[in-house]
Amino acid sequence: MFLSWGHLPAVAGGQLIRDFGKSRAKALKDIKARLPMARRAGMPKYKKKRETRPTLEYTRRGFRFKVGHLHLAGGIVVRPVWSRELPEQPSSVRVYRDAVGHWWASFVVPATAEHLPEAGGVIGVDWGVRETATTTSDAHDLPHSQCGKAAAQKLARYQRMMARRRPAKGQACSKGYREARRKTAKLHKKVARQRQDTGRMGSLPA
Repeated sequence: MFLSWGHLPAVAGGQLIRDFGKSRAKALKDIKARLPMARRAGMPKYKKKRETRPTLEYTRRGFRFKVGHLHLAGGIVVRPVWSRELPEQPSSVRVYRDAVGHWWASFVVPATAEHLPEAGGVIGVDWGVRETATTTSDAHDLPHSQCGKAAAQKLARYQRMMARRRPAKGQACSKGYREARRKTAKLHKKVARQRQDTGRMGSLPA
């Protein structure tokens, strides 16, 4: 989807340079202010092609919608699967690829705060790791779905594959290592979605 710098759309390339400039200016400002290292913004670093997930940001004049398709600068046409309708016209979109290899489009839209009507009752919810959800009412606690335990054996196998194929420092990752890393990320993603689905489908009060 994204090619070399020479084929990069001007809109995305300009935004990338502006982001780099902002990050560098912030780092230099923190250094000049003699802030401690824990609070100091780091200088932007060079990222290797094979070890970095591609991501580009398009400002308003770099994308448009047409018949359900997303048209990006440079002649790229994408047919997205919408998670929900956009409430307002977006000001920018960030297109990126996650660790599993899936492509996503994240839009920036103005948000409007809505005041919900009072329900007459109050309940506290704590989303955790040992339990899916612990509430102030014992009747509405959600026990853990044990998704991670069910996938632990397969996850251990993939992690052993990564350990065996891990490249030495300064060497490029092998095809086998990248494949093992992709399988590990895919399994992590599956467990995260199972836990998210359990939380959404739980019997919490409305």
